[in-house]
Amino acid sequence: MHAASAARAPKTTAQISTSAFLLIFVVATGLKLLLLPAYRSTDFEVHRNWLAITGTLPVSQWYLEETSEWTLDYPPFFAWFECLLAQGAPLFDRGMLTISATPYTSAATVAYQRLTVIGTDALLFVGARRMVLAEGGGPGGGAAAALALCCLDAGLLLVDHVHFQYNGMMVGLLLLSVAELRTLTLALALAPAPAPALALALALD
Repeated sequence: MHAASAARAPKTTAQISTSAFLLIFVVATGLKLLLLPAYRSTDFEVHRNWLAITGTLPVSQWYLEETSEWTLDYPPFFAWFECLLAQGAPLFDRGMLTISATPYTSAATVAYQRLTVIGTDALLFVGARRMVLAEGGGPGGGAAAALALCCLDAGLLLVDHVHFQYNGMMVGLLLLSVAELRTLTLALALAPAPAPALALALALD
């Protein structure tokens, strides 16, 4: 009976760990939803105009459009990201895809753009969780605390969900990259050394 209990323990611990991660994600998302009507900077109109440019013009015109002072000046990767977001814009308000010299805003536009930031922040959660696990963080309180500090970072909350940016998504990509590199480095360190004959053959190849 004791052996059976011991065999079930790791599974229960893993379930608790996953629950903790999900709880942090839900709490963080709830806090971000409360910031939907918060102050927003001119960057909000900048990104709205980029949605309009990439969502209505051919690719060849993206970096040439100058109707608004907020011309598209980010690298192509981000331009295609805006183009992807533009596909869902008409479901909320087709007006946000209007290219104009004057700012355009509506409750639906604000909601959609805010929700795109919250949605892409899922990458921050995934990256932070992957990084914690890559560093050997188990189900203990320290791992959960590290994840919470990352997903509830005050700087990202202010810059992304008040001022308006997509930095959380980029931080998530960075954390995923570092975590994968960390995992690969550890795997190579633990791999058995090649036999001398094989090492010599590889060196002479």
